Amino acid sequence: MKQPEPNKLFLLFVSLFIFFTNASGKQVLIMDSTVVHEITVPQSIIEEYRADEDFQYSDIVIAPGFFDRILRWLSEIPGIQYLVGSTPIVIYIILGIAFIVLLFVLLGSKFQGIFIREGNGAGINITESEISEHIQLDKLLDESIKKRNYNLAVRYLYLILLRQLNQKKLIKLPTG
Repeated sequence: MKQPEPNKLFLLFVSLFIFFTNASGKQVLIMDSTVVHEITVPQSIIEEYRADEDFQYSDIVIAPGFFDRILRWLSEIPGIQYLVGSTPIVIYIILGIAFIVLLFVLLGSKFQGIFIREGNGAGINITESEISEHIQLDKLLDESIKKRNYNLAVRYLYLILLRQLNQKKLIKLPTG
């Protein structure tokens, strides 16, 4: 028997799929015949709720907050309206800069502390010539792990690795 071509076989499967999905039957639409009764609330009850203070939502007056008072104060300064124009973004920028300056004045910090990170001072005071000598790096490594100072432990591991490479003559550490 001769095998059908792949294209014909594909068309046969697609045709059968379309046929069987459409042959599954139509959905029956059931009409709802229940009677809907409209419930009306008497006007007197509505007026009672309107008179109750708990249901007064639209007449709530919010007192201006601290930030609103600062913005109003800044807008009363002569020349600010000319500077701002129609966009209030300049007021927010001025307030942000003033807040940052005030924060640094109160904390006594330097402005360069924002951009420059100072080290934590956890350096290793070992010279290159001392690596190959009698310093017990394994003991220092264990102590730094016990103190949970993992940055220092990684540095000691690096020095141990340098010592081992020097002992196997794979690298040459400078002596000095």
